[in-house]
Amino acid sequence: MSVQADMMQFATGAVRGRDAEAERWDLIPALGLMRLARTCAEGAAKYGVGNWLRGIPVSDLVNHAIRHLYLYLAGDKTEDHLAHAAWNLLAACHMELVQPDMRDIIWQWPDPAAVLDQIRHLAADSLEEGNPGR
Repeated sequence: MSVQADMMQFATGAVRGRDAEAERWDLIPALGLMRLARTCAEGAAKYGVGNWLRGIPVSDLVNHAIRHLYLYLAGDKTEDHLAHAAWNLLAACHMELVQPDMRDIIWQWPDPAAVLDQIRHLAADSLEEGNPGR
């Protein structure tokens, strides 16, 4: 039997398709995934199973993710902020694909590279002046 280009052959002689190579599910950190699953259980208990599937605007999901990151960085330990941030970002990814009408970001950067250059410039100025909070 000849092995086609879209197939791989193992040392054992077994043959399998390469259709799963673009997704590496085996590389998802199990402990991080467990924390995410706990966050899902908390959300289901608090809001109901699948409540979020009704549609949450991407701007709200991103806002909550950023909030959780800042609470984590501030040292708040009242909840698993990293897992909550991850959940919100994954839900935003889902909404963009499944409910694109939920993509409501009110601004778009016409030139992201120019915006990043501006941010770097402002940050460098603040640090030179010894005022990191500027």
